[in-house]
Amino acid sequence: MIVQYMGLALDLSKVKAIYIDDMKLIFEVDNILLKVYDEDSEAYELRSFQNAPIVKEFMYIDNLSESFKAWIALWEEYKENNN
Repeated sequence: MIVQYMGLALDLSKVKAIYIDDMKLIFEVDNILLKVYDEDSEAYELRSFQNAPIVKEFMYIDNLSESFKAWIALWEEYKENNN
């Protein structure tokens, strides 16, 4: 489920953590799984690749706090409706 808030759109089903670091709101997302051809085994296999975190910087602590609370509420609502 993709949710948009304050100019940022995220697939909440892929989010594994939301946290604040300095004046940044950081979203960690699940790794991506891709089929990769292995020349040694001559077969395709699934491999996991780490996604870079999504970072949104803020100039004011009030805006950062408001955005953090809103994203947490959206994430909690998503989890409640999809479990």
